[in-house]
Amino acid sequence: MCGDDSDVIDPAVTDSGTSGDERRFREMGARKRRPAAVEWPDRLAEVAHGTPLLSSGHLQGALRDASLWGCPDTVKPKYAHIVVVSHRIGMRAGAMIAEAAACDSARIMLFTDGSCKDATAFPDGVRCRRPACAALFEEADRAAAEAESP
Repeated sequence: MCGDDSDVIDPAVTDSGTSGDERRFREMGARKRRPAAVEWPDRLAEVAHGTPLLSSGHLQGALRDASLWGCPDTVKPKYAHIVVVSHRIGMRAGAMIAEAAACDSARIMLFTDGSCKDATAFPDGVRCRRPACAALFEEADRAAAEAESP
């Protein structure tokens, strides 16, 4: 019927009319804190998702792993990312547990066999500028500066 509001959904009934993303954000709190960094474990499955990895007490950085691509891009410069544990790296067969970038732990797997090193060793020009990686690079620089000062 024209003018009948019976088919209009009452926003008060549908969680104040918020979208699914807004509800999930509210449910998990303002922001979940990243777990504290841990020394590189023997088994990644024992470490929480998103946990930054240390080696000898220093945050580790690495380059993106492009070995699984048929034709990896070798022209554009590659950026260094902070290494975290990911339980959500997406593969065709499902998710796997691996070392990933702090800025996108579900899509950026890192090559940790040869390029993994102290995060402070990467020059500013090759560091990832996304908020998660940038904040952890700053934290690594702060920790290194504190260790050097008497």
